[in-house]
Amino acid sequence: MTAAVSSASGLLALLEEPSDEVKYFALQKLETVVKDFWFEIAGSIAQVEALYEDDAFKHRELAALVASKVFYHLGELDDALTYALNSGSMFNVDEKSEYVDTLIARGLDKYFELRVKLIDKSEEVEIDERLSRVTEVMLNKCISAGQYEQAVGICLESRRLDKLEEVISSVDSVSRAPLLQCSLRTCQVTISNKQFRQQALRLLIKLFEGVEDPDLTEICQILMILNDSASVSRILARLLNGSKDDYLLAYQICFDLSDNENQVFLDRVIAELRVISTAAAVAAAGDVSASSSSSSSLKKDEEADVEVTDAVVKEENEGEEEEGVVVEGIDIEVNEDGDEAKNDKKSKKAKKSKVDDTNSNSNSANESETRANTPSTSTSTSIPPPTSSSSSSSAPPTLVRPEQFTKAEDILSGRTPMGISLEFMYGNNRSDLEILNELKNSTDARVSVLHGAVVAANAFLHAGTTVDVFLRENLDWLSRSINWSKFSATASVGVIHKGHLQQGLALLEPYLPNNNSSSVTRSAYSEGGAMFALGLIFANHGNRAIYEQLFSGLDLGDSENEYVASHGACLGLGLVALGTDDDSCISHLKASLYHESAVVGEAAGMALGLVGAGCGGGDYVKEMLEYAHDTPHEKVVRGVGLGVALCFYGLEEKADAIIDQMTQDQDPTIRYGGMYAIGMAYRGTDNNNAVQKLLHFAVSDVNDNVRRAAVLCVGFVLAGSPDLVVKAVALLTESFNLHVRYGAAMAIGIGCAGSGSKEALALLEPMLSDRNDLVLQGVLVATALVLIQQPETKLAPFRRVLDRIIHDRHEDVMYRMGAILATGIIDAGGRNATISLKTRSGMFRLTSFIGLAVFTQYWYWYPLIYFLSLALHPTALIAVNENFQMPKVSLNCACKPSMFATAPPLAETPAKDHKQKFAAILSATLKAKERARKKEARKQAKAKAEAAAAAAAAAAAAAATAAATTAAAGKEGKVGEGEGAVKVVDANV
Repeated sequence: MTAAVSSASGLLALLEEPSDEVKYFALQKLETVVKDFWFEIAGSIAQVEALYEDDAFKHRELAALVASKVFYHLGELDDALTYALNSGSMFNVDEKSEYVDTLIARGLDKYFELRVKLIDKSEEVEIDERLSRVTEVMLNKCISAGQYEQAVGICLESRRLDKLEEVISSVDSVSRAPLLQCSLRTCQVTISNKQFRQQALRLLIKLFEGVEDPDLTEICQILMILNDSASVSRILARLLNGSKDDYLLAYQICFDLSDNENQVFLDRVIAELRVISTAAAVAAAGDVSASSSSSSSLKKDEEADVEVTDAVVKEENEGEEEEGVVVEGIDIEVNEDGDEAKNDKKSKKAKKSKVDDTNSNSNSANESETRANTPSTSTSTSIPPPTSSSSSSSAPPTLVRPEQFTKAEDILSGRTPMGISLEFMYGNNRSDLEILNELKNSTDARVSVLHGAVVAANAFLHAGTTVDVFLRENLDWLSRSINWSKFSATASVGVIHKGHLQQGLALLEPYLPNNNSSSVTRSAYSEGGAMFALGLIFANHGNRAIYEQLFSGLDLGDSENEYVASHGACLGLGLVALGTDDDSCISHLKASLYHESAVVGEAAGMALGLVGAGCGGGDYVKEMLEYAHDTPHEKVVRGVGLGVALCFYGLEEKADAIIDQMTQDQDPTIRYGGMYAIGMAYRGTDNNNAVQKLLHFAVSDVNDNVRRAAVLCVGFVLAGSPDLVVKAVALLTESFNLHVRYGAAMAIGIGCAGSGSKEALALLEPMLSDRNDLVLQGVLVATALVLIQQPETKLAPFRRVLDRIIHDRHEDVMYRMGAILATGIIDAGGRNATISLKTRSGMFRLTSFIGLAVFTQYWYWYPLIYFLSLALHPTALIAVNENFQMPKVSLNCACKPSMFATAPPLAETPAKDHKQKFAAILSATLKAKERARKKEARKQAKAKAEAAAAAAAAAAAAAATAAATTAAAGKEGKVGEGEGAVKVVDANV
């Protein structure tokens, strides 16, 4: 029987012996008892390390293993890992112990860190080969155990695309498709470096080649991320020329691509589809010369569009051949430059013809019927009808494009999706006009802030429904808007008719400049508001006719009133050309920026950012920042700073240089823009470095505006993980600085928008007791953003809070304004819309983030409130048939009807007489009334006292009479004799 070891001191003493065999024996015993006596061995760890460093000692690996285990128990994992790797074969990765599992996890983390520095940051690092071998061993173990998803995670985390290809290739074709789906999700969520993420996506596209039935929807989504429009158009063309199932799948792909809201990409796909369909029609005609002869019958602008597009496609196919893959007969040419192709010479060469003209043409076909008198430079890009009978008999045959191509273009251009959404929003409008009447009757129209807030609430409540009944029924009340209030009231029409592409221009035409209509009173404020409304209607769906209309609004003159119209034209143009990086729009906006007007310059700066959203800006970004340092107008500097931030939307690491430049600037207004640059560049990425920068400025910057923006933009960066937003700003909600508290509330509202998060509401509810009215305003708006489209069981308590604030005329105006806006937000879109930051496919919506970023600028400029409408999207499951008509379907829902029931309508209440309620009362009258009241009170008190005294006297007299009667009766009883007399006395008693 072996005696239990009670101490390691004896074994440690053996390490001092000269014999190597004795030392080897001691190390063997120490290795077995290290988990029990590591604290004793730690005192002699230098001796163990010396044995490992002694080259003459034959058992150095054992000494390294003992040292590794000691350091492990001491919590020094890096040293433990180093000695474990030095122990060679003594470190058994297959051993099932906490020590091995911990060191392997630490080894993988260390390897991942080094690989990220090497690949993502291009730093020179040395990676231990033994660490690489351990990682490969673990990777092989995952593969042999069938844990392919874990293997994919290791490959992506370690930036080993070669291993990723091996892992996916080793899987059978049946299981490969689900694994590719998993790889795609992991790639989008885990990898923070955009450049490597694009490389991984290109590899995934290549790996789809081996799948028997590839998911073309996912392939097109990946190709859209890679900015490869040519491959997408080829896939769609093959499907559109196929069977019914094929072109129905193509329609669904088009709907998904349109939902991602990348206007430039979709315009390129439309242009390339037209080239393909035209070529197919020419081939179907059977005439070799049909291409040249038919082109002469096309309209001149159509001919130019097709020729330029064809030239671009030809130019892209010439030169060096890039590596491509084939998916079921589709030659997919992967663009190696990814998003950078947007800025190269070929894209810029095609942009003017394809984006400006093609985009405008795609949206103007159905609009021409409703605005025949509107001047327009747009032309139809479809094949024209046959020539008239007077034409030559040798005219070429008419080219008929397949109907499927036309329908696909309608989807990609947005006409079909917007039309379906409008039909749903209008038919299912559940807005309660009595709520608006209550708001109107509870506010004084003479207070322009509250008057404008009610107009904005109406716009949100009917956003996208085309229902403007409230405005039409309250024209007298609405006419009280003057100056900029009239600008905002007119712009609200654009929110109500958002997406009404067919009738939008005709609806606003009487209010636009250069219109000779006498039915509407002309005003620079209404003209500017109309052009802003035009941008809200056609946001991200602009066309050349709209461009020209807004260009005319930029060239009105130098008077103050004309500056107002130019202000609206700049905002409208930025919305219409959102993310297109259109050269003509940029040139017009730059001219407006340099106009030396604070009103126009602020809008032009923001509009430049809207046009260049996500494009990186190019040279004009440097010009904007230089002008920001030269101009004396703070409003212009703020507009330019926000515009630069929008230009770098979603560019992540590519924006680091401009972020550093802006955040280190001495001008606090430019640093303010730098905060938004961080939020836009890293939107939804959960990037730790970005969050750390923002929190650093939130607590250290000397300017309150910068601190507020820094906290607020945390919501943009963490928008993909609402629970992280709450944790990140929880402590900041209790800050002594009101700007930080406001920013924290808005960050929660943005990051948790539409989620109904209990944690977010628990953090916002205590803030309703804040003493600052601006903070309270932000808390109400943020709470509304979180609660939008939530069950009425959650909304009812918040509605009561809003109702109390709105009807209390003693509350601060800013507080009541926030309550009115919140009332409109929670019922937005006729109670059928929500704040949606992601598409169905999981991609972030550009319009939602841009809209929320500009919406938060209402702190400075109230008309920017309407940008919130860009983030509103219908909450509906819409099914259509091949003719894009909604069939009647029934769906089973296991939830109670009350779960989705809307709030019951308010009972109609007559309008209150405000004149009576607010009748003036003199102080002398009040004093006289008070004296009369007191006199009457004294009379009543005296009368009561006299009555009480009389009652007391009467009671005393009655008591005296009763006492006398009793005494007399007693005297008579004593005089009588016999038992009868005694009985009488007893009876009296």
